[in-house]
Amino acid sequence: MFKVGQKVVCIDDTPRSGQVIIGFIPKKGVTYTIRDIYESKKQPGQIALILEEIINKIHPSLGHERGFYAWRFKPVDDWAEEILSKIAEEVEEETLVCLME
Repeated sequence: MFKVGQKVVCIDDTPRSGQVIIGFIPKKGVTYTIRDIYESKKQPGQIALILEEIINKIHPSLGHERGFYAWRFKPVDDWAEEILSKIAEEVEEETLVCLME
């Protein structure tokens, strides 16, 4: 379902009951790039994602950064990515034109 290099969007950033937040966390509605994928040791069967845009400290017992459960994300479809890129290009072009005037 998920692969390294894939763009995903956070769909759930609510902390779980009693959860202590350590480091940086994803924000709902923001697009991220998957840097690594692993299965949770704490909850076998649960897949966790490590993201390019968020770099946290190495967790001593894991030997790598803590990831974020995959169910908190959904893949960004290719067509949506193309539309977002096109919009970004248009905004950048308009900004350049405004700066040159």
